[in-house]
Amino acid sequence: MTAFSDALETDIAGNLPDAAHLYEQALHDEDAPLDAYLNLAALYWACIDPGCSRGRSLFTKAAERYDAVLCEAETKYGYVPEIGFWRLYFAFTILGEPPFEEECKVLVTEPGRTLVPYFYIYGTSHGKQYVQQAIRLLADCKASPTTKNRYIISVIEATASSANVAAGIWHDNTPR
Repeated sequence: MTAFSDALETDIAGNLPDAAHLYEQALHDEDAPLDAYLNLAALYWACIDPGCSRGRSLFTKAAERYDAVLCEAETKYGYVPEIGFWRLYFAFTILGEPPFEEECKVLVTEPGRTLVPYFYIYGTSHGKQYVQQAIRLLADCKASPTTKNRYIISVIEATASSANVAAGIWHDNTPR
């Protein structure tokens, strides 16, 4: 197994400190995939949330590294829409930057596009737009439930649940 596959397995198991260590090791591999960087950046971002009780040392490292990991990814891979998305999303959630729906609409049309921005713009539409894209993204994320993907799953499912409640529909499609 490679450090990246070990990191994925450990991340999916929910062992964030060990997953972070293994992702860091994977980044030293010349052939480290972009997902190693994206998963690690999202894992670190999740660990700086005050509700994440993973220990002071992981919190400190996460606060120092979440953005640096994206910079390293950009250095290695150049401009990639998903890197751009996470930069905007982290600034929005951490620094209180303004919403960025229009930027997401551009990101999903660029070469190398990704479905990832759809969880955000699906959410900002309160589940009224981008439903098919959110469903595809949800399926992709459930196939590999890393920290990053578990977060995306939670946003999509919360949005869908809120949209169904607002429409008067129970989860089992029974009208309220």
